[in-house]
Amino acid sequence: MNSRSRHSRERLPRLLEDVPKPRGTVDRITMTPTMKMKGRLLSRTGYFLEILLNGTVQATLNNSSIYTVLEIQSYSSKLKRFLGFYSNHFLAYEVKGKRKGKFTGEPMSRSNRQSHNSLFEEHMEENSYTTYRAFAFTNNLNGTGYLAIKENGKFRRVERSKPGMHASQFTFLARHEERQV
Repeated sequence: MNSRSRHSRERLPRLLEDVPKPRGTVDRITMTPTMKMKGRLLSRTGYFLEILLNGTVQATLNNSSIYTVLEIQSYSSKLKRFLGFYSNHFLAYEVKGKRKGKFTGEPMSRSNRQSHNSLFEEHMEENSYTTYRAFAFTNNLNGTGYLAIKENGKFRRVERSKPGMHASQFTFLARHEERQV
């Protein structure tokens, strides 16, 4: 590897920061949610999404687990973010290179509230189920990047999930608080 190519790679992130962003990107959206709602996210395969205290994101059949309670935060009509209510971790996605991606729990902090790794684009399907696409994959031409739980309870890799699959279709079960009298 010669020194010229190494320097050009080091300069690449700085050059990308100087490029003006088009109007309507996520940077123009207010980073305070316009709506918050508590509930559980149920996959069409029958699994609930849960975010544990250590940031582990997994699927469970146990609907009484406190870690299945999520707070959905709306930033626009289609842009959502999921916060584990009892774990204080956001549902986020990691992309390592072009081929590997997985879902993780990102701790709630001031810097992570501005992170785009935990933003999802919501789309209502024709069968009344909802799909959630990772925001980084919205410009991806092959139609992948959806949150999906397979029949065996494991997550489908981000780059292999598509909207028509049963694994990528969810319904949000709103939680109604009981009043203490």
